[in-house]
Amino acid sequence: MNIIFIFVILIVEIYAAQATLEITTTVCSGANSVRMTGPWWEWATAGGPMAVSNDDNTWTFTFETVPDKSMEYLLVVDGVQEDLVTAGKNTENWSCTPITDEETYANRQWKLGSENVANTYGTCGNCVTGTVNIGAAQNLTPAQNLFISEVAEGSSNNKYFEIFNPTASDIDLADYAFARVSNGPDIIGQYDSLDNFVENATIAAGDVFVVCHPEAHEEILEECDQHFKYLSNGDDGLCLTKGEKDDPEYFILDCVGDFIKKPYRGWDVAGNSTATKDHTLVRKTSVIEGNAGAWTESAGTSTEDSEWIVRKMDDWTNIGEHFAYPVVKISVDASNITVGSLYIGGGATGMAQAFQMVDNDGIWTADVTFNVTFVVLPGFYTILNSPVNDSDWDTKEDLSGLPCGYGENNDRIMTYNDYANGYKNITFGNCQLHGPCVTTDCVKLRECYNTAPCSCGSTNPTCISYKTAFDAKPCCA
Repeated sequence: MNIIFIFVILIVEIYAAQATLEITTTVCSGANSVRMTGPWWEWATAGGPMAVSNDDNTWTFTFETVPDKSMEYLLVVDGVQEDLVTAGKNTENWSCTPITDEETYANRQWKLGSENVANTYGTCGNCVTGTVNIGAAQNLTPAQNLFISEVAEGSSNNKYFEIFNPTASDIDLADYAFARVSNGPDIIGQYDSLDNFVENATIAAGDVFVVCHPEAHEEILEECDQHFKYLSNGDDGLCLTKGEKDDPEYFILDCVGDFIKKPYRGWDVAGNSTATKDHTLVRKTSVIEGNAGAWTESAGTSTEDSEWIVRKMDDWTNIGEHFAYPVVKISVDASNITVGSLYIGGGATGMAQAFQMVDNDGIWTADVTFNVTFVVLPGFYTILNSPVNDSDWDTKEDLSGLPCGYGENNDRIMTYNDYANGYKNITFGNCQLHGPCVTTDCVKLRECYNTAPCSCGSTNPTCISYKTAFDAKPCCA
């Protein structure tokens, strides 16, 4: 009887010791938010629990009640879900992904009965130095987001690549380099060589920097800023990196090709077979930042989903210049005022009637195309009610004293995330956001639609028009 009693006490003590579960995640490059997603949350990147920062690049998820069954999950940092398929292929380390086919999915799992977990976002290993940290560029400020705007593999030695500076500041290239492989990588996932730019090289604001073969055509040489003999034949990966050649830590900003394997002749881009060979690739003007090593997504499978325009061999029409025109759909709830006509203007536009909006039953919208200077933060703008000309500033909304009014003119700011997301929903004269959402992407829709006054199942009039599309998607938890 005494033995049974002691056994029961031991069981109770063990259960009490495991009454909570902690999963601690290290984010090598830092983060603003860390979440979890998985089948329990319908794989919504904003659906799972949030971790609490420990102020040392580690974040902890605390489950007050230990799950009663095994939990499949992935980590989400600043809205970006980790890709452990690519990481596994690059490192051949699948130890943290017991649920995987090593091709299309690779997921973590906390197994029922196991203890607390420590892991690292984006890898089954630890934070590493001396190898490329793909994706770290997501945490860079816009001023650091140089990207490859053009690359050519033409006849003879007519080869070059072009880097674009989408900012209003000159950028010193001393902290940048270009990594490459030749005839496939010696080590999968790593470069074969890393080369610096020439001494004192800079890229002026809104300008480009061209690296070309020294024996290229004279039209290329006229625009060339640096000669480099060992350029690709179309089947060698090339990446723009942040960090000097001998730095122990650096990361990828942008890539053409990859460091995984040598393709047959060249990589497919925009549905064009072997497009990186015997063609010129030009970045679309809608692209405002590099792919951070996600080459497959950047290359795309069609002219619609690719970031690149594929041109014929020896087409150098665009060499020496590039433009970026990100489009942001701005939606304004003006139901709180009497409107004649609504305009987006002020700030960087310099005009009161820069963009005229269209009325959709009290919700005014406009697709605003920003030129390169708008990519630089801050991008000031304001909403104006019925300005009679481009100098009629008396009709602008009054945001004085409000948290969304910036600068001496109390204008709004278009953030870098707004450019990346492609939409901004606001209310005239105050800082409240609104629905309906202007995206059909499930993740963005959830973030947008759950902003007051809209939520899952909402009957608010401003939400009804998007209710059907929203509820049809697996976004409502």
